[in-house]
Amino acid sequence: GNAGLAAAYAAKMIGVPCTVVLPSTTPADVHERLRGFGAEVVVHGNVWDEADAHARQIVEKNTGGYVHPFDQPSTWRGHATIVEELSRQMPRAPDAIVTC
Repeated sequence: GNAGLAAAYAAKMIGVPCTVVLPSTTPADVHERLRGFGAEVVVHGNVWDEADAHARQIVEKNTGGYVHPFDQPSTWRGHATIVEELSRQMPRAPDAIVTC
């Protein structure tokens, strides 16, 4: 989903490999968008929890890092600064901030 796309994009920008593990229920267009950013896509399990457990196993077997898509303090801190960053970058306050 969005977290995988963000990770794939960031990895491409800094030139490091990225593997995104998705459940089998993820639409094919998401797979293609991820691959478009250079990510390796691994499909495992029928639901997110199964894919997440497999992603953690991959990290245990390889050198790398696990990035949780939503339940991680560094992600929360990053999201918490969005409004402050926008207020510095935009000429006026936005009408809305939308995320998903």
